[in-house]
Amino acid sequence: MCWDTAWEYIYVHEGRAVLTGDDGERLEFKAGDSFIIRPGFTGEWRVLETIRKDYVILFR
Repeated sequence: MCWDTAWEYIYVHEGRAVLTGDDGERLEFKAGDSFIIRPGFTGEWRVLETIRKDYVILFR
């Protein structure tokens, strides 16, 4: 597996988290939000409240 080519789709059912890219962009997610992490992303995933999520990873 090569994470440089992986796409990740996430849907948050419960909880809250912050995703901060190495470029400084900070995005907060909560229940009901969905988002995609593009290939090559580097950064930090910080859980603020326990998360329950669905996710799909696609390797190309």
